[in-house]
Amino acid sequence: MVYVEVLMERCPKCGIEFVSDGLEGLCGACLMAEGFETSAMTVHDGGSGTDPQHALEYDSFGPYTILRVLGEGGMGTVYLAEQQEPIHRQVALKVVKPGMDTRQILTRFSYERQALALMDHPNIAHVYDAGATEKGRPYFVMEYINGVAITDYCDSHRLNTAERLELFVPVCQAVQHAHQKGVIHRDLKPSNVLVTEQDGRPVPKVIDFGIAKAIDQRAGEETMLTQFGQFVGTPEYISPEQADVVTNDVDTSSDVYSLGVLLYELLVGAVPNDRIKLRKAGLAEVLRIIREEEVPSSPSWAIPRPR
Repeated sequence: MVYVEVLMERCPKCGIEFVSDGLEGLCGACLMAEGFETSAMTVHDGGSGTDPQHALEYDSFGPYTILRVLGEGGMGTVYLAEQQEPIHRQVALKVVKPGMDTRQILTRFSYERQALALMDHPNIAHVYDAGATEKGRPYFVMEYINGVAITDYCDSHRLNTAERLELFVPVCQAVQHAHQKGVIHRDLKPSNVLVTEQDGRPVPKVIDFGIAKAIDQRAGEETMLTQFGQFVGTPEYISPEQADVVTNDVDTSSDVYSLGVLLYELLVGAVPNDRIKLRKAGLAEVLRIIREEEVPSSPSWAIPRPR
């Protein structure tokens, strides 16, 4: 009889127990979400400067007054800020973290800013401005979307199938617009499709092109961004080709696949792959599941939706 020892770890980020594969101490899902930026952040921050509010005490954002943190990723922090002039309004300001100004991260950050600036669509968050802080960290200023994830909005308002489809159509049109501008999003999921209300009507907005990829990028940039971001994404929503780290053959069809998963969740009440199973797996197993396992047509973990 052969005994195989299975090492279990608890992910310090999401708290779930998973089968360890010796990578970074995070579960596979969190590793992909972080894009392997965790180790880089630890090296550069050196245990200090990780508190976004603390970092603000030593920097200035010109005409923008920081109000609070909206979100934080491996390379940058997004703040709710207030612009005083020439227009008084609230905006979302994204800035590179202190100590994270490596060539790779600055290139990714610059590309995200440029990708958003190229697009002009009512269902994509607009870029208003760009600049650098007093300490030289680049930032850009976006439309502030005071909304909720599209799945949460549909559930809380008990939208029926026809209403969910009506809300989903402009999301597809926004992604098509990005593709026509030569940009692949690569991380389409509910939290990146926010719904806000304008004149009493729901309006979806696609946000966060932080790991977007250009269709016609120059060869040097393509190689660098692919190497840096090849594991980046959210396991429940990425396409099989996005999980293939050998070929990394990602094109617009990857976004179409992710849109399909999002629609599946809107209508069925769950993502196709078992979220708990993915969270408990190591990175290699997560990628294998996405690439190889068939998606069930009626998952046992689905939640009935209003018709």
